[in-house]
Amino acid sequence: MDFTYKVNQDIISNNKNQYFPTIACDPITGNIAIGYLDSRDNHPQENYYVSLSADEGQSWYDYQVSDASFVSTSGTANDYTWLDIKNNYIVPVWNENILDPSCTVPVYYDNAFTSPFSIACTTDVNNLCNINESGSQFFKASNTISVAGNPSNCYYNILASGGNVAFQAGNNVKLAEGFHSEYGKHAFIYQH
Repeated sequence: MDFTYKVNQDIISNNKNQYFPTIACDPITGNIAIGYLDSRDNHPQENYYVSLSADEGQSWYDYQVSDASFVSTSGTANDYTWLDIKNNYIVPVWNENILDPSCTVPVYYDNAFTSPFSIACTTDVNNLCNINESGSQFFKASNTISVAGNPSNCYYNILASGGNVAFQAGNNVKLAEGFHSEYGKHAFIYQH
């Protein structure tokens, strides 16, 4: 079996580097996060990226986490990156080399940065949660659609200002306790 999947989404063989990766698996959702330094945007400067997968690593989505590009200096300061993920809340940590503006010659100091963020539960595999629906929606899946069931505090509300919602799945549509429709709005369920 071949389990090789490309994590970062920039073009292959573009002479841009991605390196010093760290990986974590969410113990609640099973989502995988990989953080790494990346020079795709402003080579030879770098940014810190996190790539996320909700399907056991078969597909990935990239997020630039650092707010600006930074210069990598010689040494090992940029080698130290780390991240953790739990219940779709991600805490990455990386070093940036910051130019000291008070010096007359370029002097860089390594600084630790973090930018915790949360990904919407809609990226969970077969799960729609934490949604206040204000429009008409149609969801289609070849197997199962699970709505508002995992994690247990998940909700899916069809608001009175919204339209009707339709779910079409090849196997099951599972509506958990967190599913609610206001003022006569309907959820239509189809099996194909």
